[in-house]
Amino acid sequence: MSGLTVEGYSTVNAGRQGVTIAEVSGATLNNINVVDSADSGFDFKSDIGGLGVGNVSISNCTTNRGVNFVETLTGPVTISNCTGFRSLHLYNITTPAQVNVVGGLMDCRRRTPVSCIVQIGGRLTVTG
Repeated sequence: MSGLTVEGYSTVNAGRQGVTIAEVSGATLNNINVVDSADSGFDFKSDIGGLGVGNVSISNCTTNRGVNFVETLTGPVTISNCTGFRSLHLYNITTPAQVNVVGGLMDCRRRTPVSCIVQIGGRLTVTG
């Protein structure tokens, strides 16, 4: 899929992830609100090896859960001015695509042994 635009979306008590972004290139999501999802608020995961997401922008979002990057990234992902997310995990990233977090507020409530930010592969830049 390409060219996805979402302007304003809310979910409360999602049974798994609040929003899963998989196998899309060129997506813009703005004003997204995820409350009390069972797992992560935003999940970047593809069930097809070698496919993933790229050129994705999420802005002005809220979630009281985490953000997970589990599979291949085919281009940059930018998360701007989002608040409340409790963790940011980059696992098994098989490409050197960039993840940018710009502005916003992280409300980390994690406990050991898992940190608020975990990076295994990929490139992460946090600004502001």
